Amino acid sequence: MNKQELAKESVGAIKGVLARLPAGSFQILSEQWEKELEQGDDYSILWELKLAPLNPNACPVSVWVSSDEDHDLKYGLLFDSWEGVGKRLDLRVSTRKCPVGAFGTESTYMSLDTVLKILTSVFQGRVILRYIPIGRMLVDTAGEVAIGDGTERFGGGILLSYFDGEKFQYESWS
Repeated sequence: MNKQELAKESVGAIKGVLARLPAGSFQILSEQWEKELEQGDDYSILWELKLAPLNPNACPVSVWVSSDEDHDLKYGLLFDSWEGVGKRLDLRVSTRKCPVGAFGTESTYMSLDTVLKILTSVFQGRVILRYIPIGRMLVDTAGEVAIGDGTERFGGGILLSYFDGEKFQYESWS
């Protein structure tokens, strides 16, 4: 199978997980095939999906399927956003923080099965946000997604590598 066929197979599996969610519990913010990338990225995004739950205390997620020069599939995940976390926790957000995910991973090698487990756990509300506020300013975030056979950890800067931080438990999408 070529990379486009493999990507379509992965997309079908991801959409299968979405199909099990209750109707009206989320919205698709965008879906895009063959996304243009910033110069210097060493992979190409074959498909990207950005989702938002209607429950304001559930964790938004973006997922993408990408390919490297060897044409192996990789997956990327971004959870919530700095702006969203700031609103949810009533904290200011530094203008120097990038406007993308509050935690997640760039394209990396992981199995489709792992991606599906992570997404299922996000939809079930099994995500903990770890964060550090200084004063009323959000300065660091990380996340933990509990999957059936362990916990996947994402993000975290230097402060969260030394301190546990405060925690926020996301809710279910339904």
